[in-house]
Amino acid sequence: MQKMSVMLEATAESGRLLEYVFYRNTDTEYLLDKVDDVYIGLMNEYAVLIPRFYILVNTSCNEMHILPLFFRKDSKRFYQCPTELLNQEHNSIFTRGFEIIDMVLETSQIYYYVIDTETYEPKITLLIYSANKKYYEEKPDYLKVPIDEFIREIEKESLYLLYLTRCWESLTQFGLSYYMRSEKFYYKSYCHNGDWQILG
Repeated sequence: MQKMSVMLEATAESGRLLEYVFYRNTDTEYLLDKVDDVYIGLMNEYAVLIPRFYILVNTSCNEMHILPLFFRKDSKRFYQCPTELLNQEHNSIFTRGFEIIDMVLETSQIYYYVIDTETYEPKITLLIYSANKKYYEEKPDYLKVPIDEFIREIEKESLYLLYLTRCWESLTQFGLSYYMRSEKFYYKSYCHNGDWQILG
């Protein structure tokens, strides 16, 4: 993964990490092959930069596609579009480095790939920047042109969440004791001398 020079010089004066940094990702063959404008979005959390988003930039249309990375246990807070993008005071967390990745803020639009946590359906939130209001507005009625590879990734995570929910419902229905560890369900089975068993 090639490190971008994006705004790291600014941290020398403040002595702290930036809230958000774009890194150019050169290892994208598993998802997007032969595409150059692909980045990893890293957020400053716990005093370190943590990979949170997989980002594709289409400079010809001045649009950005954001796919949350789901390999961390606390990734569920990114199932929905970050509220910072919809806030005039905080959207700069995500947009401060736009000029480095050849995005123009005033005419930009963002596709954020989300999961409906009630229906477990994958969805796309289209955001268009309002130069007058100085923040992004959701445009549900606009025509969307998503990235198929991102759609497949969000569909896989949606199916996984649906599986976990059905496991929980099944255990609750039968009154079984259970707990989770490493994303797996363990339950008490009296057919196996009361030992803890893995569900699924």
